[in-house]
Amino acid sequence: MKPYFFYLVIGLTLFFSGCGGLVPKAEHMRVKAQYGEMERYLEAKEPRLENHSGADLKLLCTAYAKVKRYDKLFVCLQELKTRIDREESQVIFLGFTIYDFRIDHPTMLAQAYLELGNYTKAIEYADKALEAVNKYGSGMQPVDERKLRIDALTVLGLAHALSGDKQTAAAYAHDMEMLRTSFPYGLIAYEQYTDIAKINMAIGNYDKALQALKWDESAFTKSLANATTAIIVQEKNIWIHSELPRAYMLCKVMLETGDIAGARTGLDELLKIPQIDQNGEIFWMILFDRGRIAELDNDLDLAGRLYHQAIEAIEIQRSTIHTEVSKIGFVGEKLDVYRKMVALQFRQRHYAGAFEYVEKAKSRALVDLLASRDRLLALPAASRQTGDLLARLENAESAIRVKDETVSSEEISRQRGVAVKIKQELRRVDPELASLVSVSALETGAVRQLLAPDETLIEYFDTGTDLYAFVVTRAGITGRRLQKNDLHATIADFRQQIADPRSGRFKAAGKLLYDILVRPLVPDIGTNKVTIVPHGTLHYLPFNALIADNRFLIERYHIRVLPSASVMQFLAYQRQGRTGELIAFGNPDRGDPKYDLPFAQYEAVAIAKGKSDSRVLLRDQASETAVKEYSGQFRMVHLACHGTFNPEKPLDSGLLLAGDNSNDGMLTVGELYDLQLNADLVTLSACETALGKIANGDDVVGFTRGFLYAGTNSIVSSLWQVDDRATSILMQAFYRLLGTQDKRSALREAQLKVKETYNTHPYYWAAFQLTGSGR
Repeated sequence: MKPYFFYLVIGLTLFFSGCGGLVPKAEHMRVKAQYGEMERYLEAKEPRLENHSGADLKLLCTAYAKVKRYDKLFVCLQELKTRIDREESQVIFLGFTIYDFRIDHPTMLAQAYLELGNYTKAIEYADKALEAVNKYGSGMQPVDERKLRIDALTVLGLAHALSGDKQTAAAYAHDMEMLRTSFPYGLIAYEQYTDIAKINMAIGNYDKALQALKWDESAFTKSLANATTAIIVQEKNIWIHSELPRAYMLCKVMLETGDIAGARTGLDELLKIPQIDQNGEIFWMILFDRGRIAELDNDLDLAGRLYHQAIEAIEIQRSTIHTEVSKIGFVGEKLDVYRKMVALQFRQRHYAGAFEYVEKAKSRALVDLLASRDRLLALPAASRQTGDLLARLENAESAIRVKDETVSSEEISRQRGVAVKIKQELRRVDPELASLVSVSALETGAVRQLLAPDETLIEYFDTGTDLYAFVVTRAGITGRRLQKNDLHATIADFRQQIADPRSGRFKAAGKLLYDILVRPLVPDIGTNKVTIVPHGTLHYLPFNALIADNRFLIERYHIRVLPSASVMQFLAYQRQGRTGELIAFGNPDRGDPKYDLPFAQYEAVAIAKGKSDSRVLLRDQASETAVKEYSGQFRMVHLACHGTFNPEKPLDSGLLLAGDNSNDGMLTVGELYDLQLNADLVTLSACETALGKIANGDDVVGFTRGFLYAGTNSIVSSLWQVDDRATSILMQAFYRLLGTQDKRSALREAQLKVKETYNTHPYYWAAFQLTGSGR
């Protein structure tokens, strides 16, 4: 429990009697950790956030945070910010400031961003929270001020530790140790030392963590805590939310310090608690670590069941997050579960099962977003019967996502059965729409059916210690563990050497990468069309330029790239509203001659020739406003312009177009998520447009993901700054060949043309790759 001194002074009798009295009903629920009940009570009491009292609004935000309803939490916190702007920032009770939104708002945001894996934001808001405590904390009870200071320091310590800055994290842990929490603040010392242990665990200093966990409370603290416990700890959910984290931490420390037997016993006892799954942020960790012990015991079946349950718990929580970057971060810190499960399946030669868990781990944010987008696109055409099924499915899935004390495990199981039946009925009534309502990764059989008969899919998965490759065809699936060697350094070396068109030193690295990544798979590749699903730094590798027996890989295979195999289910969806064939934007006027691309202007005019219903916009007409206004009307969109890649803020990467009174001329990745292009092909004849920042979960935040979400089936983009003239030759050949070949083959032939007639060095032709549909 996390008691405040204020309530210990005036609240014990009230809680003992069950009388509402001076303490509101919702506050009773908070102290009893009845967060789900508190959420529903406050929503029923007043459906509109803006009409809640300040105290109720703060409690509702707390409820959303505790039950992990991130979608509702951020809306609630925005309303808190509105109250601050209106200078309605304090809730005062009996002369004491019990809530100060100027502190609560940044504190809760910091905690949410920490859980979502956005450590930069977590640190930013935790710093603001600490500043607010220093500025406004004097108006609060000292115990509350110290509690809020501990909250901010905890986020700062954990965020720095998890982002790799262990030294700074240790400094924050030390700052927490220096906080005076002896009488009369002894009640928060329990939480203080628990949080110190958390930071030390994140650093990997398990001895210090154990020392903090075994901290001995003062006699006064014990007696007062016991008195409180005698009154209210009969509520089991208090233990679930307050004591469970500490109990799990003790088991975790035992596991990491070699006390396997003690950890096994402790975790087994925790898993016997009926309400254990109500604390989702701890539940998956308990399952995961118990699975690790089962694997150490060589009980592989038990390990597999526990890892599977842990992944299910993670998936339930992540379903309430609706932004791509947040989804990436949320899954990121939990990827060890997926890695362990993949390695276990591979160890048992269950290649199909391993592949499916790889798909669960990779690019899931994009898959979720594409599913939700296409579901919305299909709804207007849905029949009344389909609409009713979708509404019932949403209700059932919402019930499954709830993780609080008011919903029993039996009810969740029942709702899962309901959801399965509704999906079966939906498949019967509307098979096409049914394929869009499931955001789960595709099963291996479904992936195989989406491949063409003459196509092979190669998917890579890097666990950090091992590199796996899966080869999938219509006929079946095989898996291989590859020798990594120094893969990341070799890729970096290869790219650096290709960037120098005067040097031939790239050949050695190109041969080595082929030997690592492709040669072991050749016996399983029986087609010349190959789809590659990279992982990690492989996203930056031009596979076309790898060297196999003194020949470039492009001379052997027709290659396309996908962010994940599951994305294929969305690439065949037919979109309406296109009236033109092609629109080309060339050499935008940026007001500075250094940005001029004369060959790009010629390129845009040349590719539009001979195509019916085409349009060319050059110089000041090639504006960001025009892209947003007209691109959705054409089947193909060509952008011949400069592009910039911002690795630290990938959503701020952009295409440099002409500006006007409506837009600044920088079409950013972030803005792509607001567009509806409905295009069959977008070609980015620009610099570094295939790049993106590889975040947790292997989702790459960049141009290709943005254009896929905007409704594009295929994107041609580049991996480095390209030569203007060579690109013009390549693009003209590409569009000419599209009339007789599919996109994958047309791009290959265009690249070979540049190689054979302009320059053989891969710098001039290998930068471009096709992402998405190859048809």
